Amino acid sequence: MKDGSSVFYLKNKNSFNMAGSMSKTSDTFIKRCSLLRSRPHVLFLLLAYLCSMLTGCTILLSRQDNPGNSKKTSSEVKINMDDYDLQKINEYNRYQPENALRDAELDIDQGTIKIFYLDIEEVPEPLAIDGDPEKLLSYESVSIGIGCIDPINSDDCPPEYRTAMENAHSYGMGYNKAIARHFKLKLKQHHDRLPNSTFEFLGTPSDWHAVHMELRDIQPIFGGRDVWVDGSGNVLVRSVQTTPQDLEEKIYPLTLDESAVERILEAFISQDFLSLCIPEQSAPPDHGRPEIILTNFRGQRHAVASWDPPLPGSDPVVEQRFRTLYREFLRLESMARETTEPLHNGVYGDDNNWTNILKKQKDPENIQDKKEE
Repeated sequence: MKDGSSVFYLKNKNSFNMAGSMSKTSDTFIKRCSLLRSRPHVLFLLLAYLCSMLTGCTILLSRQDNPGNSKKTSSEVKINMDDYDLQKINEYNRYQPENALRDAELDIDQGTIKIFYLDIEEVPEPLAIDGDPEKLLSYESVSIGIGCIDPINSDDCPPEYRTAMENAHSYGMGYNKAIARHFKLKLKQHHDRLPNSTFEFLGTPSDWHAVHMELRDIQPIFGGRDVWVDGSGNVLVRSVQTTPQDLEEKIYPLTLDESAVERILEAFISQDFLSLCIPEQSAPPDHGRPEIILTNFRGQRHAVASWDPPLPGSDPVVEQRFRTLYREFLRLESMARETTEPLHNGVYGDDNNWTNILKKQKDPENIQDKKEE
């Protein structure tokens, strides 16, 4: 039997059977104590075994003992999921983002239209569609976000649940947009977002003008780049490249419009930057160590660094999320080098030139002058 009560009963029944033979085991243990004094590791294992006999529990290593073992962590989480979580995961797994457009077209042809709702507020709202889709004669409502919503970033929210819900959310966005285009419904000006720690950290879009994003990625042997972006669209790029004689440093300015800044911040939210956890590891000296830093409008700062290339044993999913954000900064470096002239060009040595130009860029009076221009 697989239900929780049956498992509990069987575990306790085993405990009672084990307890019956406890006195015999204890006598044997006492007789052999003198032999175990010189073998403390054996004594420790025996005590752990006796403890497991008394409690009927399985002794597991801490997750921190082997942080790279993602399969073990995943299996532990699955054990803790209840039937409701599994039901919602199975339900959400039907909605894969790449199938959204195809499914919408089929449903339009067959007259079986759905509208996907984000159910995280008191009143659920349709994804992507502005207002109630009252132009449609009939449709089936599908709610996304029932279950472990508010604590989605907490340890007790299974990662499988979160992944399934994010896929369903992306699917619902794409599906509803296709329906809206066909029936000429109005689309929202802003994106519907699932709640996560990065979204809460950044605040509302009206606060994003005071946000700063940084990439620090200069390797002393091979060079690299530093990229600084603020929420108003001001960008500075420090590009360091090798030459036959030395390392050459060029500092470029760049200006982004509001939609371009929003696109980068949306990437931070979609990858849930604040939930990225990359353990500290040692690496060979020729490895890079790019660090991404996000500062919100309150001045709170969050930084994540990863080795480049990733080290063996790294979590591939976490690394991919980090690389997605890393590529956003590489794209800005390419734009700056292709479209603007450098503010500074010289031999790479200390950080004085970069620091002075960056300080001037952050000066409130300088920012105000740019807005007036």
